[in-house]
Amino acid sequence: MSSEILQDKDFHFYPVRKPKFEFSENGTSKHWMDGSAYKTHILNTWTLFFPDGERFFIRSIQKFLPSIKDPRVLRNAKAFMGQEAQHAGEHKKTWKILEDQGFKIKTFTDFVNSFFVNFVEKILSAKSCLAATAGAEHYTSLVATIGLQIKALDQAESEMKRLWEWHAAEEIEHKSAAYDVFLDISGNYFRRMITFLGVTIVFWAA
Repeated sequence: MSSEILQDKDFHFYPVRKPKFEFSENGTSKHWMDGSAYKTHILNTWTLFFPDGERFFIRSIQKFLPSIKDPRVLRNAKAFMGQEAQHAGEHKKTWKILEDQGFKIKTFTDFVNSFFVNFVEKILSAKSCLAATAGAEHYTSLVATIGLQIKALDQAESEMKRLWEWHAAEEIEHKSAAYDVFLDISGNYFRRMITFLGVTIVFWAA
């Protein structure tokens, strides 16, 4: 029993935080990132991917919850889903700001949703979707780490800075959650590598 307790202490668990950011059209300028249209629009474009991308990650994990053998992996899988749900909801709040600023985003967000639901989840098996989630989380944690290290958000407006730094910190925190589920469920090396290649192409193309 003592060895099991020690292992649990060594296994990193994390909470589901609910920060509830408050945004408004008047409180967020059109070029909120360092006064730069270029930097702002890069992050705005990422924000259009996040809600449906996060929901894809959640669905990919959720399908395997009953099959997870390690209770520690299960606990973190549920926390991962909770954190990603919060990311999706908080980023989606910023969509209204973009629409109020005159951006036509619906066609693009509909495409992103359709890409995950009608393409990725139709052509890939459930285990491959899980492997894709693990691969994507590798990249998001990598970008988050670099962004925080170079203080990329220091010149962002305050509430946007809080949003993105919170998201980045949690991506680093739960970076291994999907991978741990994949190892618990399958761990097939060939599936992981082939899927990661596809994730790499999509990630850098986006």
